[in-house]
Amino acid sequence: MLSVDNHKDEETLGYSLIRLVGKAKGNTVTIRHQPGHKKTQWKVLDDHYKALILLNEGMNVLTISDSNTTLQYRFTYDAKLINVTSNYDNLNSIPRVRPVIYVPLNHDGSFNNLPYEPNDLEALVKKNQIAALLMQTFCAEALEANKTFPLEMESNNTNLPRVTVFKSNKWTREALREEGKKANDEGFFWYDQVIREMQERDDYNDALTYLCVLNGSYYYPEENKTSVATALGGGKLALWTDVNMYSYPMSVEEIESCWMDDRKVDKTVVRDDSCGRGTYWANFATGIGAHMHELGHCLGCDHTPGGIMQRGFDNFNRFFLIEEPGNNKGIYSKDQQAGAYWEQRSIETILKHKIFELVGECVIPKGGSTKCNPNKEYHKCVDDGTLQCCHYWVCGDDYITSSSFENPRGLVWIERHGKTPFATFHEVSRSATEIIISDSSRGMLLKFTKDQCTWTTDRKQWYLLRSGRAFYPGKQEDLKILKVHNCELAQ
Repeated sequence: MLSVDNHKDEETLGYSLIRLVGKAKGNTVTIRHQPGHKKTQWKVLDDHYKALILLNEGMNVLTISDSNTTLQYRFTYDAKLINVTSNYDNLNSIPRVRPVIYVPLNHDGSFNNLPYEPNDLEALVKKNQIAALLMQTFCAEALEANKTFPLEMESNNTNLPRVTVFKSNKWTREALREEGKKANDEGFFWYDQVIREMQERDDYNDALTYLCVLNGSYYYPEENKTSVATALGGGKLALWTDVNMYSYPMSVEEIESCWMDDRKVDKTVVRDDSCGRGTYWANFATGIGAHMHELGHCLGCDHTPGGIMQRGFDNFNRFFLIEEPGNNKGIYSKDQQAGAYWEQRSIETILKHKIFELVGECVIPKGGSTKCNPNKEYHKCVDDGTLQCCHYWVCGDDYITSSSFENPRGLVWIERHGKTPFATFHEVSRSATEIIISDSSRGMLLKFTKDQCTWTTDRKQWYLLRSGRAFYPGKQEDLKILKVHNCELAQ
């Protein structure tokens, strides 16, 4: 009877936190993980189990046992299949999610917690690494499309997200509180200031969507209110707060225990933000679920009658665990997840977002090819006398003082003014004689031909933008110009 129902042996995964769902006999399932000699046990309820395993880069061997049977599965984690593990700077044009902690100018990164519990910036980073992993895994399976969003991952520990600590140069904690109080706009003031400052520092890199925690919140237990704390998402920023970070795990090994932590919240010390349930596990579920909800808005989703884009985010834990405090029945079907899923309308919207349009499949079956991933493979730029293999185009007479356009991989084109990224386009079509790219935010199309760049807003009338030509990194004279523009070069 022992089974793994949602994965097959010898798959290659582009995300590191694998969720295993299956059937088993007995009270527990034991999983031994090599390399690392790790052993974990997972509860069986109603002949079903769920498990969470953090894969190492490369081959992982999982030996899964119940009271009667032992199975062995091999999974390969390819950190570069969809994620970004280097070149995090503004020159990187891969659409991706960047986990961020926004720290006010005069603050040390600490957050509200009980006196004997860790509450420093290091702990906050670890908690948000786990939150980002859970959200990536949720999308990988709940979207039912074999796709999830790319994350920036640590270059050394490539199975853990890279959480950027963004230290504000503009706003102290006190100033955020006072100006937010004056605005009295349900947190939109904080949202506007955070996204503005981060985008300015990142040169408005259109490839980045920020999964951000606003650090430095105030809690007033007498009034049960907070300040410098909000939940807002849309555009390029999914903003959450640090008010219930006390309930989050600091490692994958702590996920299960944190979602089974039935302690009551001491409201004289920390905020209860759990839809009135008042426990640690519920705060963890609501907190991470709400952040997933806000990222859903960034991916284009409206509110829905049910699911994550409604209050289903309060039950985010039910997607990952077979049990919940106070519930002795197994949670193994979608109906039992109480909204911890995407509704079909949300799925259709998310899959049309450019992050998901451009990312490759996140699970490759045995014998399958990973070459379909547009983020991983660089284009071959060969001058064959046509534009079929053109992925760089530069305007102007001297080719140095005018705009350049680059498309080293995927379908994304980056326009630069000098060395600075200015706009992002997406390739619409290409032939031997022309390439057409689109900037949907401005309703503009550009067309490259042998010696001209033209533009239009209606496809009926094309106007000359600049003269120019295709460039090829394999030609030394072209390579010098592309380096002047700081273009990302096909490798």
